[in-house]
Amino acid sequence: MENWINSIFGKVVCKVNNIEFENSKTEPKNLTLTESALSNEEVCIVFCPRNEYSKQFKYFRMWTPNVE
Repeated sequence: MENWINSIFGKVVCKVNNIEFENSKTEPKNLTLTESALSNEEVCIVFCPRNEYSKQFKYFRMWTPNVE
């Protein structure tokens, strides 16, 4: 995992609800990141690339910025 974190990699950003976020923590090879400005609240989970993702990933919505 350390090699993957320290290298350049492609990424996909998804928006999930609280239940999906908590369920995602059970996936292998993940890292939960926190934000110090938010009292160290967990804000995202990153997953190492893999050949096949579990079924739950199929239902995550792609994140898009709110452009107004």
